[in-house]
Formats: sequence, structure tokens, C-alpha cells
Amino acid sequence: MTPYVIRFCPNVRASSRREREDKDAYIGPLNAEEIECAEKQWVKKTQAGLSTRIAKGDFKTLSPFACDKGIICVGGCVDPALVSYDERRAALLP
Repeated sequence: MTPYVIRFCPNVRASSRREREDKDAYIGPLNAEEIECAEKQWVKKTQAGLSTRIAKGDFKTLSPFACDKGIICVGGCVDPALVSYDERRAALLP
């Protein structure tokens, strides 16, 4: 549902300004980028309360860090593995 809401907002803004053209409208099935954007938003929302616990050192053994997407990730024993970066660095969720 979240990707559709994220898509809906720019469409409403564009139609209210009467600047909407068919090529600029987001219609049709969701693409992977829209779904990934929604997932990032939910992960960030879920991680909002973790900053104080990280400051206290609760997750020190997991080596938490903020990735370039703004999501708190943790290292682990899969560092030398031949898998993608997202699989090696899991998001820290409460």
C-alpha cells in the first residue's frame, strides 16, 4: 500500500498545478524502485528509536553503522562471503 501512496502524492500535486502531462504521470504496475523506496521508509521509521540504544552501546558487538541510504546496518561473520552488500550488511531492526 505504501508504494501506491508515495506514487499518489506527486500525481495529486502535478494535477493541482495543471502541469501534469501523460509522460509525467506515474501509472501502471509498481516498479522495483518504488517498492524499494517504500521499504526504506518503513525500515527508517522502525529504526527511529534505536539511536539512543546505540549511543548506550547496546549493540556494540554487532558493529552498527549508518549506510549510505541512512539505514542502520550491522556487520557480521558473513563479511568475507561472496554475496551482495545488502545481504552481508543486514538492517538492524528492533
